[in-house]
Amino acid sequence: MDSGDIHFPVVLTLEEVCQGTERSVTYPGPRTLCIRCHGAREQSGVACVLCAGTGWSSYPRRVSFTIPPGARDQTQIRVRGFGRRSSETGKWGSLRLVCCVRPHPNFRREGADLITEAAPLEDPDAVLRIDTPYGAVIVPSAAQHRSEVRLEGYGCPVAVGAAECGTLTVRFSPKLSRHVRCEYERALSDAAGRLRNGDPDGAIRVLSIPDFADLIDSRALAVLGRAEYAQGDYEAARTLFILAVKLDPAKASGWVDLGRFALAKAEAFGACVCFELALERGMATPQVRTWLRQAVRLMFEQAVGQRPGAAGVSGAAAEARHLAEHRMYAAAAQVLRRQPGWDVL
Repeated sequence: MDSGDIHFPVVLTLEEVCQGTERSVTYPGPRTLCIRCHGAREQSGVACVLCAGTGWSSYPRRVSFTIPPGARDQTQIRVRGFGRRSSETGKWGSLRLVCCVRPHPNFRREGADLITEAAPLEDPDAVLRIDTPYGAVIVPSAAQHRSEVRLEGYGCPVAVGAAECGTLTVRFSPKLSRHVRCEYERALSDAAGRLRNGDPDGAIRVLSIPDFADLIDSRALAVLGRAEYAQGDYEAARTLFILAVKLDPAKASGWVDLGRFALAKAEAFGACVCFELALERGMATPQVRTWLRQAVRLMFEQAVGQRPGAAGVSGAAAEARHLAEHRMYAAAAQVLRRQPGWDVL
């Protein structure tokens, strides 16, 4: 049965899961006849440029909503009346917002409980400050001599909208000592230098020490991704670049790396979104703007069939192109998620 519902993904941080949040999203609205060709699919014997010969077009809609605390992966928030018109009943369907919880770099979630690791302080009289999704918590020095500390009520809500929360477990790991961290920073600098000097294999070896496994961050993932790309392992490079932006989505350089990879592989949709996100995060350099213009131009050319890659572009390309023309890259990202390999964005 055609319910007329539209499913739209919403990415949440752990803090938003624990405390709830209010969001506004822009998404492609219901399909209507193309305003240029009026459903004829062509003009003067040529495929319509606006709808790419489909006869249909979609225009962005914006809706605000509240996500209660306790959301999990695949939790759905229903907004009635913001879907499309059902072909069977004629009624407007709902917009179903499908929650996707972004992995947190410091916390691991197990049901309603959270687990994190910390290095015990060397000063026996010092107190340790632990950042939680609800704010900072002070752990006294006496507790740091244990293997772990359990903080009741600092986990995630046990159910959607519930007031009761799980437990935050702080595990003290000697691997996260100051000495190991200093060695890791030196190794990271050494790996970046080796990569600049044309030794990607050496960069990978430097960062492959087992003691660094718990310390790998977005910087190391970016270096490893560039090294794998230099060696020709493009799938490994893609995976590492995506992990880097998932681990630290606020870091603009990670989106630039992923955008450059997408542009090099002629994945115009992905490149447009990544470069726009880099601009939003403060990396508004002339070079990034140039790459963004190249990606937008490539996307347009693919959509109208002027490049070999156009064969893989579906009818949704018209929607993405229309949104990109108005610099609505957030909405274009929703179209991008339909493309293979980019569903994590």
